[in-house]
Amino acid sequence: MVESGVLTTGAKIVLKPTSLRTTVAQVYINDKPVRTAKPGENVTMRLTCGLEEITKGFVLVGAAEADEAKSVTKLVAQIAFVEALEHRPLLTAGYKAILHCHTIAQECTITKLLRPIDPKTGEALKKKVMFAKAGQSVVVRLEVDQSICVETFDKLPQMGRLTLRDEGKTIAVGKILKLETKAA
Repeated sequence: MVESGVLTTGAKIVLKPTSLRTTVAQVYINDKPVRTAKPGENVTMRLTCGLEEITKGFVLVGAAEADEAKSVTKLVAQIAFVEALEHRPLLTAGYKAILHCHTIAQECTITKLLRPIDPKTGEALKKKVMFAKAGQSVVVRLEVDQSICVETFDKLPQMGRLTLRDEGKTIAVGKILKLETKAA
């Protein structure tokens, strides 16, 4: 799906997170070739690079905007802990789950719980938090092993929503607040 901008046949693009440069050979909507596609349109496309160079979760970015699309292994997110597993009733630092964000499905670790969220105001409180129970919301730092291309919810909501799943159950939903790049 085209999330933002316009996709055109012949466009120079970059695959993120690998930064592989390629060209859009053809764009298709409903199996019919088209010259352009706009945001919200589901597309299929043929690229000049090999199919083996692309995996689930990759993001295609216009060559001119390639530096704006960040590839990260660490991020800060606000999550609502919606359901605890019976044998894992608390969300703590070290908790491992599967992070789902746009088409990404990758194991992540909650490395730190940063702040609790006030249930009445929705604002982050300035106090420490060691764990969360089902029904609570917290700001956490997440880490993945391989770089992923995501965006903050404020900048691009479609790429900033996330779900955490464990043993086939959705345990948390949330939004990305901050990307922690290597320079940060």
